[in-house]
Amino acid sequence: MTAFVSKRPHKKSRGGCKTCKTRKVKCDEAQPKCSFCEKRDLKCVYIYKSAASLSNSASIPSFSSENDSPFSASPVRGEQTDIELVPRSWSLSPAPSFQSMSTSSFMSRNDLRLMHHWSTITWNTINVTDQADGVLLLHAPQLGFGNEFLLNCILGISSFHMEHLIPNCPEINLIKQQTSLYRVRALNSFRENLGNLHLSLENWEASLLTSILLVVLCSKDYVSTDGDLAVVNWIVLYRGLASVIMMRSYADVQKLNVAPIFKRELTSLRTVPVVPQILIDMVEKINPLDSDFEYLEWYCKAIDVLGILYAGLRQDGLTPPLFVRIISWPSFLSEEFSRCAQEKRPRSLIILAYYLVFTKLVNGLWWLDGSSNAQINAIVKMIGPEWLVYMRLPLEATYLNKPEEITGLLLR
Repeated sequence: MTAFVSKRPHKKSRGGCKTCKTRKVKCDEAQPKCSFCEKRDLKCVYIYKSAASLSNSASIPSFSSENDSPFSASPVRGEQTDIELVPRSWSLSPAPSFQSMSTSSFMSRNDLRLMHHWSTITWNTINVTDQADGVLLLHAPQLGFGNEFLLNCILGISSFHMEHLIPNCPEINLIKQQTSLYRVRALNSFRENLGNLHLSLENWEASLLTSILLVVLCSKDYVSTDGDLAVVNWIVLYRGLASVIMMRSYADVQKLNVAPIFKRELTSLRTVPVVPQILIDMVEKINPLDSDFEYLEWYCKAIDVLGILYAGLRQDGLTPPLFVRIISWPSFLSEEFSRCAQEKRPRSLIILAYYLVFTKLVNGLWWLDGSSNAQINAIVKMIGPEWLVYMRLPLEATYLNKPEEITGLLLR
């Protein structure tokens, strides 16, 4: 006769952490972090639902009141909500794949509102060609749901786009605060992620995409209150992208779904690059006693790279191949030149002013609107009157808006 052993009675727990529930493993409910999450260094979040069934409205409200604001610290009165034992966060907890994850369980109503804005409008407004459409519309959100730094970057760009579309709405200050918050969250979580030397392939792909999208998100303040320029931030971010690529190789990038977005040229350059003589004169005057002498080589190389844009303008005219060269131009600059720009050395800023004139030629990129003129004028104030002789062309360009007129100025 087979002996049966009665199962030890126990109280079934429904209070496990969110991570264990998502991964369908038993949670020992240890506080403040359960054993499963502790051993795997995962985020451990406990959520207790109110006795009544929770049901959120499917509609996403506008910022009609203080309580509807994404910055509200307490829930709206009379509304049943989850009570979290950790600070409220807009980021995702560890989750399964995009297909099986219920976004409403992990994202705030405002997150959903911004993701909808990204999927319907924003994704199609930040790139100069249609080659990366599938990446931005489909693959970026999929990667974002598994990598919070990318998700915060996407939501921040969506919020930034709202700023551009409705600059005079009553809630514009809230939207600006919202954009800044997502940007800080994206940068902080991205830096933390890059501290992991053993990135999975998916995490590495998300890191590559984030490196590119941060260029858009960090264009928010063209000239910060500290005098930092967006164009200098772009150079730093592109240097960061190079570091992410070197975690594996550029050949590996070409095997990924995000590969279409990492193109620096659409056509081969057949025209010989030329550069303005006034910039050559500027670097030729650097003597051994000049503090810029140790950077002479890098100034010359930056001017040579600028010649690619002049050649592209002559060869391709105002077409997507030129626009791709313009947007990707900072990626050709050296770390040494980046250091000069961060130190606000006049010669480096003058070279960047000429580059900013080219950015005025790019059509349809809202995140560049107003950027070029604001930064050129800021550079004039930074370098001092003794350098103005080299700034005549960039300053003249600030008074021009038609691409044909700017082209004539650059090629005359």
